[in-house]
Amino acid sequence: MKFNKILLFIIIIISNYSIADNIFEPNQLPNIEIIENKNIEIDQKYKNKLSILHKNRFFVMYSNQNLLQNNIKCQSIEINEYIENFKILLNELDRYKLEFFKQIDFNYLVLCSNLQLENYYTAGIPNNKVSTLIFDIALDKNMIARSIHHEIFHMIKQNKKNKKIDNLYANINDKGFNYEDCSVCSNNLDITFTNQLNGFVSSYASNTLEEDQAELYAAIMTIDNFDDFYINDDRIIKKKKLVENYYLKFLK
Repeated sequence: MKFNKILLFIIIIISNYSIADNIFEPNQLPNIEIIENKNIEIDQKYKNKLSILHKNRFFVMYSNQNLLQNNIKCQSIEINEYIENFKILLNELDRYKLEFFKQIDFNYLVLCSNLQLENYYTAGIPNNKVSTLIFDIALDKNMIARSIHHEIFHMIKQNKKNKKIDNLYANINDKGFNYEDCSVCSNNLDITFTNQLNGFVSSYASNTLEEDQAELYAAIMTIDNFDDFYINDDRIIKKKKLVENYYLKFLK
């Protein structure tokens, strides 16, 4: 079964990566280089953003050869082929305080294309244990912003997981509602933000609690008039307040 990669956001906690021939610890991924060292065709504003990240020990890197690592597949990229996507990505990263990345154990952003996890296309693979997010920079340009925030929330959640908060969050749903066993265990793969689903910002959000929260966060970060857009849905507003009061309070 094939799924379009822009519809899938699969979270996985990988126990470890194989020891590889690169200098970056602890991510230990093979065949990666720092993007700042490349001749990038962007204006000085974006080069400055990239330099600030690098100076603060946040490394944006890319795969210079096809990556095949355990159950992960990803193709190498030439960053200038995706320069518009890359500029969007830098703008979204620039919205966070640099201390934030340290707080959620996020030090390495590795870019590649056609990212797959166990043969499913996915936008990103986050793993706090090695401080690394692998991200597909070849997504449709309109998907970059919502995708990076979605994956960043998975890293927030891996670092700040709280069962009590999760129970409160799940109890906001209709009585008797149950999430699926996995993010692709149903046909609810549409990630279009809508205000017609009674408690969920997208169809995909209804699959698992983790994806519900990550989709909600992506909507908060990318819909300018979020509260107005969801004014007809008390459940979404309650979920937003809960996420902001617990998972996002340390970002302020």
